[in-house]
Amino acid sequence: MKIAVCVHLYHADMLNEIVEYIKNIPVEYDLFISLTKNYPPSFLNNLKKINKKTEIFFVENIGMDIGGFLQVYKHIDESYDLILKIHTKKGLGSEKNPSLHLKRHGLDSAKDRGYKWFQGLMRGVLNNTQQVEEILKQFKENEKCGMVGGKVNNNFAVNKNYMNIIFKLLGLTDDYTKHTFVGGTIFWVRNDILKKYLTNEKIDQILKESPEGYVHEPSINHAMERVFGCLVYIENKEIIII
Repeated sequence: MKIAVCVHLYHADMLNEIVEYIKNIPVEYDLFISLTKNYPPSFLNNLKKINKKTEIFFVENIGMDIGGFLQVYKHIDESYDLILKIHTKKGLGSEKNPSLHLKRHGLDSAKDRGYKWFQGLMRGVLNNTQQVEEILKQFKENEKCGMVGGKVNNNFAVNKNYMNIIFKLLGLTDDYTKHTFVGGTIFWVRNDILKKYLTNEKIDQILKESPEGYVHEPSINHAMERVFGCLVYIENKEIIII
């Protein structure tokens, strides 16, 4: 199986941690890294050493990790069987743009909760070599397996208006209340599911509606987070937790 590993490296100081996780992939893969700012040549050279085939993209800071992924996904062709989408995550909001949790419990608590969420998401897809082998086996042997993540959610209501905008854009109607999605958008997914709907033209339209920097829900970003999962079910597949 041909695999594309897409890393949105917004927090560059989390690189070593990301690298330790992707070391658990026991097969060859192509690495695609997105950055929102320029870095010294020495840093970029170190990125290229992570994997024998590594491509680096400088992307606009729009749509958060999903915007970064979509900008890179335009360069990933149909030859790939699987996509692994991962990204850095440090906390829930910031002092300039605080989340509800940060307002209620403070910055340290928000950072701790966000980091624990990141760890849980990463352990759901790259916990160890044996788990990754089982994930790949599921995709090979189980036709119903369309996506694998650490945990599923079903809270659609707050973002339903933005979801409807995306569904209309993609030419879809869907009763998404019956579905689930991987909150945090760290997952493995079959490439043919995404390619069927996320053409470069559609991606550009979604990115055009994507806000700059970090935003709270409801937003087009959080809606797309949910739409990823819905596309799996629309294609008569399932999200599996391993």
